[in-house]
Amino acid sequence: MTEENQTASGENQTDTSGAADQTTDSTQTTDPPKSDVVAYETHRKLLGEKKREAEKRQQAEAELEKYRTAEKEREEKKLQDNEEFQKLLAIREKERDEYKTKYEAAEARTLEARKLDAFLNTLDGKVDRKFWGHIDLEKVIIDPSTGNIDDMSVTKAVEEFKAEYPEIITTPGKGPGLPPESPKPGTGITYEQWLQLPVDEMKARYNEVQQQDKH
Repeated sequence: MTEENQTASGENQTDTSGAADQTTDSTQTTDPPKSDVVAYETHRKLLGEKKREAEKRQQAEAELEKYRTAEKEREEKKLQDNEEFQKLLAIREKERDEYKTKYEAAEARTLEARKLDAFLNTLDGKVDRKFWGHIDLEKVIIDPSTGNIDDMSVTKAVEEFKAEYPEIITTPGKGPGLPPESPKPGTGITYEQWLQLPVDEMKARYNEVQQQDKH
C-alpha cells in the first residue's frame, strides 16, 4: 500500500469514528436519564393524588354544607312548630279560663238563688223584689261537706233582717211593718223620729213633724 492510500484510509477511519461519536451523542441527548423519568412519574402521581384529595375534600365540604342546611331547616321548622303549638296552647288556655269563669259565675248565681229561696221561704212575710238587695245572703251558710244550706244560718239571717228592715216586710193581711219604736200615725213625731221612718211614710207624715215643731 502506498503512503497516499494509507493516509486516505486513516482519514476515512477518522471520519467514520467522528460520525459514530456524533451519533452516540445525539442518542444520549434525546433519551432523558432514568432518574428524571422516575421523578416525573412520581410528580404525576402526586398531582393525581392531590387532585383526588381536593375532590374528596370538596365532596366532604358539600356534604357537610348540605347537612348544615338540612339541620338549620329542621331547627327552624321545629321552632315554627313550637311557636304554632304555643299559640294553640295559649288559645286553648284562654278558652279554658273563659269557660271556667262562665261556669263559676253560673255556679255562683245558682248558689245565690238557692240561698235567696231558702231565706224567703223561712221569712214569715214577703219582701218586694226591689228590696232584695238589702238581704245579706253572705250570712246564709253552705255546708261544705254536703253542699246543703245550713238551716240555722238561714233562721238567724231572717231574724236579723226582720229586726233591721221591718218596714219592707209585708205580712199576709197587713201592710209593711213599722220599726219597733216608730210612733203611731196621728200622735205627732219629732224630726229625729221622722228621719227613721221609711221613705213612703216620711212623705205621708211630714205634716205631723211640722205640727210637732209648732208646739
